Amino acid sequence: MAALTILSLAILVWLSAHYFSICPRVPDLQTGHVFPLDNHGAIVYLTKSENFKMLAAKGLFLATWLAFVAFTAVSWGLKK
Repeated sequence: MAALTILSLAILVWLSAHYFSICPRVPDLQTGHVFPLDNHGAIVYLTKSENFKMLAAKGLFLATWLAFVAFTAVSWGLKK
């Protein structure tokens, strides 16, 4: 479970870094880059599909983290 959590975090970090290297720093209505991605004050603008991928990556990380916490709690509880 820990490995899946780390892998999902790595995917999230990689995807964020990728978009920060290729996406515009100002909104562009013609290309559809209108969804802001903020990283400590640095903002780039994503398309609808790029934004969906970021939301999916965040959701995957949250789900695996919660599963890891639940698994650890249950495992700890069963040892007592």
